[in-house]
Amino acid sequence: MISGDGGIGIVHEIHIISGLPAAISIEQLHILDDNFHVVSFSIIGGDHRLSNYRSIMSHQEKNGEPEKTIVTEFFTVDVPIGTTKEDCLSFIYNLIKWNHESLAQVSERMVSTSLG
Repeated sequence: MISGDGGIGIVHEIHIISGLPAAISIEQLHILDDNFHVVSFSIIGGDHRLSNYRSIMSHQEKNGEPEKTIVTEFFTVDVPIGTTKEDCLSFIYNLIKWNHESLAQVSERMVSTSLG
């Protein structure tokens, strides 16, 4: 954590270990709503070329089954100068895929820990 108290406005440094052409992303949390299962953050720095990236992610149970979750993510980003839209989107889709896989692993650990 770089700044904040752990809630809305927190700025933290993420270490990317997915093999993507970046190692660090600095992100700021804008929305964290447990009731509606919504998270929103923006990327405000790092050693990548993304600028004006903002994401809104929501989670919902699939067919009313708590052990199956659908994650929907919407994002906006400016395509960096010197790259193509396709290359930028490829990087972001890989980053989102890695984030969702990481989220699934954390969620599965939390469930297995709570079940004993």
